[in-house]
Amino acid sequence: MTDSELKLPETMELEQERLKKDLKEAEYSAVFVLDKGTMGYYGGYNLFAKNLVVIDHHPVIGDAPQGIIVMNPQLDGSYRSCSTSLLIHMLAASMGMDEKYDDFMALVGLKGDWALDPTSEMISPYAREFYNDRVIGTFDTIIQKIKAPATMFEVTQRDYTCVLSLITELIFGLCGGGFGYFYNDRDIFLKELDQRRFCYDILYSHAEDFDYDSWTNICPFMDTSSESENVRLIYGYFKFDWKKTMNLFASTSYFTKLGDTDVFMFSGTAAI
Repeated sequence: MTDSELKLPETMELEQERLKKDLKEAEYSAVFVLDKGTMGYYGGYNLFAKNLVVIDHHPVIGDAPQGIIVMNPQLDGSYRSCSTSLLIHMLAASMGMDEKYDDFMALVGLKGDWALDPTSEMISPYAREFYNDRVIGTFDTIIQKIKAPATMFEVTQRDYTCVLSLITELIFGLCGGGFGYFYNDRDIFLKELDQRRFCYDILYSHAEDFDYDSWTNICPFMDTSSESENVRLIYGYFKFDWKKTMNLFASTSYFTKLGDTDVFMFSGTAAI
């Protein structure tokens, strides 16, 4: 048995039956539940899961879990914009186990969770110390504004993007994003591909040869992997779908108001 085993469930929350099934597969000394929400009912998992640790940045659902270890800056009911990647980085740094690639991974997670946007100089107060100490002066190449088509992450302006946004959007597409949307039905080469594991492998394929200073656009990040063909295939499908979605937003019209919520309708061309 290896020192640790990684599971990548496709659902947001960690269901009880899934956890019970996974725990039967091997002996373990602790279970870490990462970025899977902070559900009050997780506290009941201590009846069958020893040394359960939840590390998460989402607002608590229900009451705070009891009887387990929880690391979440939202536990007191306030909201601090951050990411689970930053929380894990904080733990690693406290034990002297962080390296430059870990800084990069924390940065990508913060970008993906909307906790910072270098193109508009928005940095969450919770991430400010990390950004000042670990990002500025090191990752300047990937956080500087570039004149290129904006990604899904540029919301306050659409004239500029940065390589960090491009990389994060690529990762979002590779792993199914927050929607668990995969492209196995689009291409025969993707039929048997587990995109979650695939994305994980692509990310860590850069760890050994971390040449981030050469990343002046998205191509070096995509093409240095031995799986670059599938990376480009998935990213192409993602960008195609995203463009269709953006076109729908361009055809919105106000419909009605329900309570305090404005309701809009989208029009598009139906396939017959």
